[in-house]
Amino acid sequence: MDLRKRLARLDRRQTSAPPETGPAGDPGRLGLEPRAGAAGEVWVCEDRARDPAPPDRVDLLNRVATRPAADGVAAEDLLFLDTETTGLAGGTGTLPFLVGLGWWRRGAFHVRQYFLPSPGAERAMLADLADLAAGFGVVVTFNGLTFDLPLLRTRGILARQPRLLTHLAGWDLLPVSRRLWSRRLPDCRQQTVEARVAGVRRGPGDIEGHLIPQAYFAFVREGRCATLSAVLEHNRRDVAGMAAILREALARMRQSEARDPQPPVPWQDAWSLARLCESRGDRAGERFWMRQSMDRARRAKPPRAFFVDAVRIVKRTRDWPRVARLLRRAGDIHGADPWLHLEAAMLHEHRLDDPAGALAHARELGDGHRIARLSRILRRRDGARER
Repeated sequence: MDLRKRLARLDRRQTSAPPETGPAGDPGRLGLEPRAGAAGEVWVCEDRARDPAPPDRVDLLNRVATRPAADGVAAEDLLFLDTETTGLAGGTGTLPFLVGLGWWRRGAFHVRQYFLPSPGAERAMLADLADLAAGFGVVVTFNGLTFDLPLLRTRGILARQPRLLTHLAGWDLLPVSRRLWSRRLPDCRQQTVEARVAGVRRGPGDIEGHLIPQAYFAFVREGRCATLSAVLEHNRRDVAGMAAILREALARMRQSEARDPQPPVPWQDAWSLARLCESRGDRAGERFWMRQSMDRARRAKPPRAFFVDAVRIVKRTRDWPRVARLLRRAGDIHGADPWLHLEAAMLHEHRLDDPAGALAHARELGDGHRIARLSRILRRRDGARER
């Protein structure tokens, strides 16, 4: 029998065989409901919370996302997605046993979770997932462009659904969070961003990520449901948390576009906005947010990278006294630094007409060529004064 006939026989078996449900066999114990899908029975859980969608201009997120969607996309075009899997290695050996989806409709945020009672039910789950996703234009994930989506698309290929979710543009909130808040937060894990930016506290009872595959295996092999209930809640919180993060990202982008300092923006976030405007070539925006950052960081001790960015941006305004103040402050906080002395030497020589000051920095830098040139300039000036 050739390979094509073998695959066709396997395909018929997957389509006709009822899914194995493991020792538990009762979706009600997990708050799940079995439903008839287009390709077989699926286990789902539905939830809805009153939560109006953000304003229509959600396409502002294109300006900070790594993979922009089409302009004009609305909040109701967004589909939030998060998976729980049997491992983090990816590839054909990793199974997404729980897929959480969220979307806004008619003043509410809806969450649907697909649970895989056994590997044999995967085809039906993916088919139902594809039907739901057909009504959306953008999939929103947190670190999903590198894990969740490639994994689901691989599973789709194996299940004879090669175009699973491929029509959706992708917004990943991890790089968005890094661009907007990484200079203030200790890290950009989802729960950190939820708590420190969106004010979402998960509270007790959340399961650690490394325990999630074990919980699923205990259900499939032994029918144990207690820990798996925590996995379902963890997934639901991840989906709802992404919606909260996206709302905060949109609010910050609206504030950036309007150049509105109210409500107050922490100096680290204003610094991030200046960098973001710089990357887009928005010179007015970069100057505005860098000034905001510098004003609000007066009592702080910013890192060296802050002064590197501030000096580069302020130099474009040709405000040389402010550049000099920035360099002096950087020296007070961080001490001797080759970059600082080089910038100060060039500033004093070419912009402030102060070769003596430039020479002092050149000596700190150990730049013999610059020292010799500046020494000659000073000798000529001294000779001119004597005459």
